[in-house]
Amino acid sequence: MAESDPVDWEGRPVSCRDCPHELIRAEERCDLGRICVRDRRARRIDRFFAANPQEADKYLDHPYFEARVLAAKYASIFLLPRLLHDPEPDVRAMVAHRLPVNRVQQLRNDPDRKVRMVVTQRVEGEASSRCSRTLTTGSGLSRRGA
Repeated sequence: MAESDPVDWEGRPVSCRDCPHELIRAEERCDLGRICVRDRRARRIDRFFAANPQEADKYLDHPYFEARVLAAKYASIFLLPRLLHDPEPDVRAMVAHRLPVNRVQQLRNDPDRKVRMVVTQRVEGEASSRCSRTLTTGSGLSRRGA
């Protein structure tokens, strides 16, 4: 097997013969070695979900953390709360990035720095956005000469 031959997250060769996505393959929305959810390379998994976002919901419980991270990127936000306590920090960070700010407040004290940073950026961004809206609409400002 060559270095570039596709392998799954456990190092086993990937084959289209035993792939559950027969229809997707027939419609050329996956391509072994380039666009494949079963590949261990994140870029190939991301391409799969970008081309097939409707499949992301099915992969939120996948044993490979990269598949869960990228599935969370494309999945329905209504399914993401169950990943708030995922053992993998990258999954929690993606969830913190996608869910509404009020739903990710509990991750402010996450043990992983990356997750805390995403939450902080979201909270500060939300506060900054509210401040900007207030200033542009003129709320709270006195209007002289009006």
